[in-house]
Amino acid sequence: MRVCRDDPKPTPAIGSTPLPLLPNLPMIESAAHAEAIAVKPIGPLSGHLRGTSRRDFLWTGGTSFATGLLSPVLIGLGVNKVRGESRTNMQGHDGARSIGVPRAPYQSAAPLIAPEVRRSVSGELRTTMRVRYAYKDIGGYRLHLRSYEGSIPGPTIRVHAGDVLRIRLINDLPPNQDPVPVDMMLPHHFNTTNFHFHGLHVSPEGLSDNIFRSMAPGQSYEIETTIPRDHTRGTYWYHPHHHGSADVQITGGMAGALIVEGDFDDIPEISSSVDRVLILNEVLFDHRGTIETYDTVWPEAVPRFLSVNGQREPAIRMQPG
Repeated sequence: MRVCRDDPKPTPAIGSTPLPLLPNLPMIESAAHAEAIAVKPIGPLSGHLRGTSRRDFLWTGGTSFATGLLSPVLIGLGVNKVRGESRTNMQGHDGARSIGVPRAPYQSAAPLIAPEVRRSVSGELRTTMRVRYAYKDIGGYRLHLRSYEGSIPGPTIRVHAGDVLRIRLINDLPPNQDPVPVDMMLPHHFNTTNFHFHGLHVSPEGLSDNIFRSMAPGQSYEIETTIPRDHTRGTYWYHPHHHGSADVQITGGMAGALIVEGDFDDIPEISSSVDRVLILNEVLFDHRGTIETYDTVWPEAVPRFLSVNGQREPAIRMQPG
C-alpha cells in the first residue's frame, strides 16, 4: 500500500458511508485482536526502490484482514440508504443489544488522529505505561474500557535496533473480584495483565518479553528488553498476553504500534515524509458500553464494528498517484 503526500483537497474517506449498529451484524470468526500498520508516503524515488519495507505491508501477518478494511465489499458489508441514514446489511447480530449504551457525538469521515509517539533517545526508551479504565467515544457510543495511558490505542513506540526499552508498567485497574479457577486457561482476572512485544526477536525470560508474568492490580512492574543490533526493521505491536484476560483487554483497545526504524529512512524523500500508523481493532461492548464478562467477546448478538486509531471510519486525504 503506497500513500502519497497530503493534499488539501478532500477525497472520500475509507468506506465513505458510516456503518451504524443494526440488526443482523456478522460474526467475525477470528479471535478478538488488533493489528498495526505503518504506511509511508513514497516520493519520486519509489520507482527505484526494490523489495518491500514496513511502508508496504503489515509486518505482523494480518495483511488480508487489513486489506479487507479498505473496502466494505471485501468483507461482505452491503451498504445502503434507508430514510436518509446510512445502514449496513449484515448477518447474525441483534442491534437491539446496543439499546441503553450511552451515546456520544459521532462525525463520519472525521480526520484520522495519529496516536501519541514515544521515541528512544541515545539508545534507550525509558517510559511509563499506566493501565487504567478510560471513557472513550467511539462510533457514536461512550464506552468505558481498559486502556494504556487512558487512550485507545496506546502510544506508538519508535526505537532502533540495538536500543534498550525500559518500561515501568503501573496497573491502576481495580482489584479482581473473581477467584482463581482450577484451570488457569479459563477466562479470569480481567484486571491482571502483562506486556508482550508482538513479533520482536528478544528474550522471553525475566523482565523482558515474558508472557508468563502476572501484573496484578494496584502494583507496578519493571520491563526491560534489549533489541538486537541486527534485528529486522519493521512494524510490530505490543499488547497484553496474560492467559485468562488477554482477549478482553485487547478487545477493549489495549494495544499499540512498536516500530523498529530503519530500512530506507536515510533517503531524504522518505525521511522527510510522514508515516501513517493505523491500529485496527474490532470494537465490542455490552449494553452498558463495557466488557466485564467473557460472554461479551464471542456471541454474535453483541454490537460490534471496526475502528482505526480508536475512530470509526476516519478520513485519510491524499492526492492522486
